[in-house]
Amino acid sequence: MLWIRDNVHHVNVVRFFGLSELDGERYVIGEYCAKGTMTDVLKDGKYNLNNDFKFSLAFDIVAGMAFLHNNGIIHGHLTSTHCFIDSRWTVKIGDWEYLKLLQHVKKHKNPFTYLRKTAVDIGKHAAAYLDFWVAPEVLRSDLEILCSQSGDAYSFAIILQEIFTREDPYAEHVDHLTPEQVIKAVVDNNLRPQPSDDTPIRVRQIMEIAWSENAASRPSFDQIAKMLRQCRHSRKSVLDSMMEAMEEYTDHLESRIEERTSELFVAKSNIQHMLKDVIPPHLISKLTNGETIETKVHAMLGVVLVEISNMRDLVETASAQDIIVFLNETHTELEKIFSRYDAYRTNLQGDTFTVTLGLNKDMKNEPKTAEEIPHLCLDLLNLKNKVHSCASLQESFELKVSAHAGSVVTGVIGSGSPKFVTLGETTDVLKLLSNITIAQKCLISKTVQSLFEKSTTFDLENGEDITFKVVYLLKVILPIVAFLQGVGMVLTWSHHLMFHRNATGLIISSSFRFTN
Repeated sequence: MLWIRDNVHHVNVVRFFGLSELDGERYVIGEYCAKGTMTDVLKDGKYNLNNDFKFSLAFDIVAGMAFLHNNGIIHGHLTSTHCFIDSRWTVKIGDWEYLKLLQHVKKHKNPFTYLRKTAVDIGKHAAAYLDFWVAPEVLRSDLEILCSQSGDAYSFAIILQEIFTREDPYAEHVDHLTPEQVIKAVVDNNLRPQPSDDTPIRVRQIMEIAWSENAASRPSFDQIAKMLRQCRHSRKSVLDSMMEAMEEYTDHLESRIEERTSELFVAKSNIQHMLKDVIPPHLISKLTNGETIETKVHAMLGVVLVEISNMRDLVETASAQDIIVFLNETHTELEKIFSRYDAYRTNLQGDTFTVTLGLNKDMKNEPKTAEEIPHLCLDLLNLKNKVHSCASLQESFELKVSAHAGSVVTGVIGSGSPKFVTLGETTDVLKLLSNITIAQKCLISKTVQSLFEKSTTFDLENGEDITFKVVYLLKVILPIVAFLQGVGMVLTWSHHLMFHRNATGLIISSSFRFTN
């Protein structure tokens, strides 16, 4: 053991430091290899292993095994799981000391029998799988033949096939042969693993020579080293090959990141496009970035309710297909109008929708923003002249437009299917206004009129009073009228006529008061 510790030193061999005993079990203390086993590296898809890299792995194994054989050490159970890779990407042969140590303890029996896992230990399939690297003459003799250098050469040939295919041995038979059947075919029918099509021809020749059925014809590791040098075009080390592979992987990763970033941008744009009808644009970016949208109380917000008043008559006289085409064209023109204002459409229901103005502005302190309300209303009324009626529509559509301004609470509800909502006294009053709005006219509240009363753009004219009884007052937010809920009362409306900016149309403005 001291001789092994002091004399077996090679860059491609795991260094042996000694033995340790813990809880009655003895353990070998050896050099640490940070990258783990070769099997782990070969099966890790993140590594782009070119042929230079594979040659480097193979040559490191050959160099380590040649050193061991030249020092009279037979490995006996060489597999890819016993080849380790350190932090500098150097392959080191591990677990080579077991056979040497056991030869001094068990002199009258093949020491490999003590290393071999049996079906009782790990199951018959797993035990048979571990025999894939064992030379057929050893298997055929039921381990009576001692391990030899030619047996190690056979094991290396199997590992070489693993390196260049990056698959387990006999992977091509996994669907129709059990591990036990594979071993039987190896022993009786000279079955060997199938090299991949891209394996270099000279490498295939090395495999075929090294796993030859005739043990005497198998080459030594010194001879294998010469053959590898002849078929290897470059002299790169594993580290050099790994660095080159990592550079290629980095370039590939960068391109994938760019591709994924582009896909993310497209997906985000699509989401924003789909959300624009349910969420205001200034909130979409926050929502798509995962930010929380807090409920906001607006001291003054303009709200416009638009309804196609004769929709029922149109549906009765026109085909369903023409109605859909008509509505689609109508809403396309509406979007063009909204794009000119700080307006957002909500509560779309086909023939009825609500428009909110001033979400991003202070309407009380910005008269120009307040004037957008009547301008938008009149633009909506002029929409009738821009939408072409379908053939089956016997009459043109007529809009009822009503507008009010006041305190509004806005927020977004739901996460899977978010929806922008407006709540408060303003929306409740707007519903009342809509019930008495005249077709192709716009009814605005006194509050709206007061926001731009100093403007010279619009002319106002008083209209007649309309009085009607409200049996049930809609729920409102204003505390001073909250106690009136459910009480019968009379609501008196005082109307005003307001001329369009170019005197071609008119808006009906209204104020109201509650009476018992």
